Amino acid sequence: MAGCGLDISVILGLMKFIGIIAIVCGLALTFAGSKFIPMVIGFLIGTGIFLTCFVIGAIVITGTGAAIGLSVVGLILGGVAGYFSGKFVEDYGIQMIAFAAGGIIVFILASTIPSIPGAAKIGCAIAAGALGWFLAGMMKDYVASFGTAIIGSGLFVLGLDQYLPGLPDVFPKNGAQLTSLGPAAFGYIAGFVVLICLGAFV
Repeated sequence: MAGCGLDISVILGLMKFIGIIAIVCGLALTFAGSKFIPMVIGFLIGTGIFLTCFVIGAIVITGTGAAIGLSVVGLILGGVAGYFSGKFVEDYGIQMIAFAAGGIIVFILASTIPSIPGAAKIGCAIAAGALGWFLAGMMKDYVASFGTAIIGSGLFVLGLDQYLPGLPDVFPKNGAQLTSLGPAAFGYIAGFVVLICLGAFV
């Protein structure tokens, strides 16, 4: 049955499953991503397709089982697209890494400001990603090492947040909004920065 709006409960439920994947992939990208750029780009392409199917499922489907099914389809399609993304990697690989890195930085920082609505956080992340894409050519000597470390660290932090308290929910349950942050939220930010430095320089 089609829903009339975004089914937040479905997203919140599936995020618990996605959290462990984000943690594992985040650590891999942080410490080894710069050595496997084509694989990183394939991963980003696949993840983008998966997330698109994931969100569409949450918008138009009310049943959790059906939403999971569409997410699995997205995962398969994303994997296939990522595998055959060689030409795109050659032409736009650096720009894609810069786009993802810029978006993740702003999204993580915006997550520490409870008053910003979830849709606005995502919009700001997309805008920052677009800026990263535009500036990628000027920073190409640093994008591989810092970009993959930023992406990986961001995934790790967001994955960990699915199991430990700290960052405000992007889409708060029942529309509730926090008015202040606890120490754990700043711990996430500190961990994010430390992981970036370790991934980029180690």
